[in-house]
Amino acid sequence: MSPSTLELGSDDWQRLRDALRYQARDLHHRSYAVPADRRQLLWEEMDRCLNLAARIEDLSANERP
Repeated sequence: MSPSTLELGSDDWQRLRDALRYQARDLHHRSYAVPADRRQLLWEEMDRCLNLAARIEDLSANERP
């Protein structure tokens, strides 16, 4: 099955959102143990995870009656 035809239920989307938030927290915690140049990369990835989680949450909210 290709990703474009993959259908996910609302529970799956919630799990993905929560996993992205968890990953962002992990990246934030790890950022304290690395040099400043690496820290910036981790924070950028953390922001990407949080932005995608927010997009998933917005899409889920729009689909609810």
